[in-house]
Amino acid sequence: ILVGNVEEMKLDFAKESFDVILFGDVLEHLFDPKAVLKKLRPFLAKNGKIVVSLPNIANWKIRLLLLRGKFDYTDWGILDKTHIRFFTRKRARNLIKEAGFRIEEEDFVPSFPAPFLKKYFAKIRPSAFAFQFIFAAKKT
Repeated sequence: ILVGNVEEMKLDFAKESFDVILFGDVLEHLFDPKAVLKKLRPFLAKNGKIVVSLPNIANWKIRLLLLRGKFDYTDWGILDKTHIRFFTRKRARNLIKEAGFRIEEEDFVPSFPAPFLKKYFAKIRPSAFAFQFIFAAKKT
């Protein structure tokens, strides 16, 4: 286990030494997430995958807040006060592609007030009703 700032730390791993590199709620906390994805890319095995989860700034709740003139940071969630970057579905996809990866799978964590409707609405319009996007990608 390494503890530290991934943007600054030197990594002494052999090339292609990991089958999976997980970025679970990490990239939105970084100043240059694309640089970090590129930095760790050589350590991913030839057929390895990265798994990325990112909160959705275009979520319907955030949109309603913006319409009311509010953009208040919180202790957790999409507007977590430790987030440096914010992502829409399109921006998240572009980030992964620009870093040299091909998205193979995509999913989302739905967000809707009526639990029985959330998956339905999220499938229709994930850019609005997803709380979080999850991507699995391989090196291009």
